[in-house]
Amino acid sequence: GDPTADASASGGQGLVSQIERLGDGLVPDLAACDIEPVREHPRDAMLWTGLGNALADHSGMLTPASELAFRRAMALAPGYPGPRFFLGLALARSGHPEDAIALWRSILAEAPANASWRPFVEDSIRAIQPPPPPRQPQAAKGS
Repeated sequence: GDPTADASASGGQGLVSQIERLGDGLVPDLAACDIEPVREHPRDAMLWTGLGNALADHSGMLTPASELAFRRAMALAPGYPGPRFFLGLALARSGHPEDAIALWRSILAEAPANASWRPFVEDSIRAIQPPPPPRQPQAAKGS
């Protein structure tokens, strides 16, 4: 089943243990990512987002442990854009800009037009979006 759903019954403690196991060996200093706040407040989506971000930053890419933390945050706060934005950032840093752009576009599609953070997401898309291909000159008719 879904590890984030399975962890709901235990208040997230099982998921914390799973992240520790996934991080073991992959993140040499998991303590640097400060997992304690998540252990103490397992239903706090912002803490899970922070943990996912710390794990991704520490390893320089999206790891199974960081993805699990982001997905837990998304399950806890489905309407909150933060976990999806930072998951997209980790995807972009891991060489998957198309996936990041798709995720960020889904955030914008659901966002109010006047959301204060909307320009930040739009700028992020522009920053990693490949430029359009150069226009080919039109061949002269009748040549």
